Amino acid sequence: MPEESPFYNQLDEKWQSIYWGDDPRANFGFSGCGIFAFCNAVYALTGRLPDALETAEWAIATDAYATDGSGTYRKIFFSKVEAKYGKELGFTVRGQYKGKITDRRLKNALMSGDTAIVHVPCHFLVLTGYDPEKDQYHVIESNVSFMRFIRADSWLSAAKLSRGNTRVDWYAILSRRQTDVQSDDQTEGR
Repeated sequence: MPEESPFYNQLDEKWQSIYWGDDPRANFGFSGCGIFAFCNAVYALTGRLPDALETAEWAIATDAYATDGSGTYRKIFFSKVEAKYGKELGFTVRGQYKGKITDRRLKNALMSGDTAIVHVPCHFLVLTGYDPEKDQYHVIESNVSFMRFIRADSWLSAAKLSRGNTRVDWYAILSRRQTDVQSDDQTEGR
């Protein structure tokens, strides 16, 4: 990602130098995609960027992140993360769903301003929007590599997100907290 990007890039050198134990796969840059995707999704939704290392350390303490290099345990992580950070950062976890990129629930959430963390084989991506006319999804990628051929900030078709190593099979939807939306409306004089 460009240096001016506010989003986390797990390939940054600072993340490559953080290890938990002696296993070379226990490198935060290698196995941190779930944490980075969560942080990037919250930032895209609320403008508040969680501290990735602090989030990882919390996830380790709650058994939601494995230090052996296997990464984020999504079901545990997303069932606990709102209680820890939701009020402070202004989000709710609307739900976790086994499903496809074409799910109406996912499209509707993205069109209403929610963000989603999606699981693809061995990786997590962030979705921040859906264009129904083009049937494309706005994607934030924290690990730009040759494996998925996705830029850091791009629009991808449903077809691209339905096959191979970019096939979506699960997602969690994040929404803004109702109290934050109400206070924003009051600030704007509505």
